[in-house]
Amino acid sequence: MGKAVLHKAKVVGPALWADHDGIHGTFLLRLILFKPTDVSKLFLFGEKMMRESQSSLMYDSKRGCCPVTSRRVDNAGVIMPPPLIYGGGIVLGAVLEWTMPMRVQFLQNPLFRGLGLILLLGSAVVSLWALRVLSALGTSADPSQPTLVLADSGPFALSRNPLYLALTWLQLGLGLVLAWPWLWITLVPVLWLMTHGVIDREEQYLEDKFGLKYLNYKARVRRWI
Repeated sequence: MGKAVLHKAKVVGPALWADHDGIHGTFLLRLILFKPTDVSKLFLFGEKMMRESQSSLMYDSKRGCCPVTSRRVDNAGVIMPPPLIYGGGIVLGAVLEWTMPMRVQFLQNPLFRGLGLILLLGSAVVSLWALRVLSALGTSADPSQPTLVLADSGPFALSRNPLYLALTWLQLGLGLVLAWPWLWITLVPVLWLMTHGVIDREEQYLEDKFGLKYLNYKARVRRWI
């Protein structure tokens, strides 16, 4: 019986040691080798593991960040990619415009179409600028990927979400150029989804990961503009 338990520990032990930085794996390995006379040692060991687990989540004042050890996946966990949210709003607005067209007289004025073109141009410029800054920093614009560096320069010094601002300008600009007011109406649920399903989650993720550095940036730069 003793040899069987020892063999089980040798087979299972290495895999268990890799579980959650070895903390829970080590505890399980001790349970496998547990003997009735080791009750006091087991309690002391469990208390030690609890302290180590809690300390791994404590704020690191020297580096100014909190290790995200409690996350299984290092990303913000947004509900879906932001371009799909805006794309869905534009498609829905187009369908509504085709099935229930709204005619707003002032949108026929060339000035509003010119304003729409300016918004579309601004959207393209801000998007390319923000993507270039992220590329230079070596981090991704994809929220499903880990954020390696906190971007706070270029357009990110003016807005915490320049790429989302550019997508908002895109939908507004299309509404003006095409004279489709439905695109403005469908922008309302788009912004609601972006706020609660994307931006709030990203901000919590960045706060957990970068700590005081992100909080200072958040206090200095507006969410939109």
